[in-house]
Amino acid sequence: MKSAEINIDKVKEGDEHEFRLLFDLLYPRMMSVACRFVSEDAAEDIVQDVFVKYWEHKDTLAPDSIHAFLCKCTQNGCLNHIKHESMVSGHMENVKVAEERILFQRINAGESSSWNEILARDADKLLTESVAKLSPKAKQAFELSFYQGLKHSEIAEIMGISPRTVEEYVQKSTKFLRADLRNILLDLIVIITTTGTLIK
Repeated sequence: MKSAEINIDKVKEGDEHEFRLLFDLLYPRMMSVACRFVSEDAAEDIVQDVFVKYWEHKDTLAPDSIHAFLCKCTQNGCLNHIKHESMVSGHMENVKVAEERILFQRINAGESSSWNEILARDADKLLTESVAKLSPKAKQAFELSFYQGLKHSEIAEIMGISPRTVEEYVQKSTKFLRADLRNILLDLIVIITTTGTLIK
C-alpha cells in the first residue's frame, strides 16, 4: 500500500479526503478479490459495506493490518452472500466450493502463525503437487483463477476458450483437489477455525 501518499493518522481522525485516497487505492483490489466469488453487482455492494466497516473500526487498526482486514472482510462478505443465495436456490455445494477457494487463497498467502506456519507450508506443498496432477488446460485455468485472481472472461481470453469452458475447468479442478486434499483440508479447517485465522 502506498502509505507515503496517504496519512493514515488523518484517516483515523476522520479526514474524509485521506479516506477517499485510501478508498481509491484499495477499492479496485477488493473488487478483484470479490469478483473471484460473486457477480460484479454483488461485489460492489459487498466492497462498499467492507469500507463502511473499516471506517467504523479505523481507530483500532494498525496501518500494516488494513489490507488484511479489508481482504478478510471482503472474502467473508462474499461467503455470506453465497450462503444466502445458495439457501434460496438450494445449491449448497456452492458454499463448500467458495469456502475451499478462500482456504486455498489464505494458505497460498501464508496467513498462519506460530507452528501453524509449518503446517501451512506443508499444505502449500501438497496443494502444488495436487495441482500438478491436473490436465494442462485445467491446471492453467485453476492457477489463473485461484492464484492470479483473474475473472473467467479474462482467463477465457488468455486461453482462447469460452468463459463457460473456463468455469467447467475450475469446477472440475476444485472437485478433484477437494478429493485429493480431503484429509489435509479437514486438518487445516479445524486448526484455522480454532485459532481464529478464518473469520466467521
